[in-house]
Amino acid sequence: MAILVLDRNPFINIPLLLKETKEEIVLLTDENYTGSIEGYTLVEKFPNFETNANVILRTLKLGKNFSFTSVIALRELSILPAAIIREKLGIPGQSIKSANMFRDKVIMKSVASRAVEVPQFQRIKHPIDVYDFIQKHQYPVVVKPSDGVSSKDTFILHSESDLIQLYSSETLNGFEVEKYIEGEMYTVDGLIKNGELFTIWIARYINDCISFKHGNGVSRIELDEKNILRVRLINFTRKLLNVMDLPNNTTFHLEVFHDKDDHLIFCEIASRTGGNVEHITKVAFNRSITESAVISQCGLSSSDEWNREVGLLGFINPPPKEGMLEDIPKSLPFDWVRLYEPLGKPGTTYQQASNSSYRIATIVIEGRTETEIIERLNKVTIWFEQNCKWS
Repeated sequence: MAILVLDRNPFINIPLLLKETKEEIVLLTDENYTGSIEGYTLVEKFPNFETNANVILRTLKLGKNFSFTSVIALRELSILPAAIIREKLGIPGQSIKSANMFRDKVIMKSVASRAVEVPQFQRIKHPIDVYDFIQKHQYPVVVKPSDGVSSKDTFILHSESDLIQLYSSETLNGFEVEKYIEGEMYTVDGLIKNGELFTIWIARYINDCISFKHGNGVSRIELDEKNILRVRLINFTRKLLNVMDLPNNTTFHLEVFHDKDDHLIFCEIASRTGGNVEHITKVAFNRSITESAVISQCGLSSSDEWNREVGLLGFINPPPKEGMLEDIPKSLPFDWVRLYEPLGKPGTTYQQASNSSYRIATIVIEGRTETEIIERLNKVTIWFEQNCKWS
């Protein structure tokens, strides 16, 4: 028996995590992966891993020699290939139907609308559909890939000139259009274990997932227990999950609008760990939410205890500037910084961020109130920018 891992760049040590299992572990990954392969029975690399259907073909052949019992896929673009492999080889776990529900934003919103409020939306079959949608629902609207990731290729149209520019640059194959929602964006991140909701981190975007277009880093702050939106967001989440075809063991990342009329409106949901939530749970609970999901997916047991060890948390991901990074701070001079991970490489030339996950550092900070977290995020951002050297 064996466990199959599909990951272009594994961010947790799965062989170490699953050291108690007697099963072999096979990794299929990208040709550019240079990390550790210790503990894997077999490692095979592929060009353009996340879009290469040869990964599925190879797995079907490997299935004749390895009796796969689990398929681990932790990144957005591996969710559907993993589901296809499971169904073709008769492996339990997330199905194709479930994967499409979490990957295709049109299917996703159609299902979500059974339980919660969603924006007006439409799949784009021809570019003129955007014009027709605007005639019916007015500007502003959002146009984005129906299976996109990290807010890449997301466009907000405010006027006809925006529409003309979009038509000049994009074919819009595989896109959807939806009504733009004015308001703040909230997130709910959690763990589903044996079908039960275990832990939730509820936060608000200060800089949202399209802030990278303006040179700002994505940042979120945790909601205080006294914030009246907490209970509403938890109830919203439970109602939504009741209509989704949810895997028995998974992490999830939900985004919800809170509009100017005090409505909670669905944005999207993913059946994987949200950006930086892995860092958050390690700081808050001294546990990895992703590792807990993987252990459960492989049929092993793990602790159900999630004991909070710190106060409210927030994070920011400073994006790169255009130019060469000459120096990046090795540490930060603030005792309320709970985690600092410098990712930028001095001597490397960077371009402006093309998606929300493109960053040169991750910073997690602690505070007593939401206001204090915002103040500290601003302070650490200014200091960090002043102490990064660019040419």
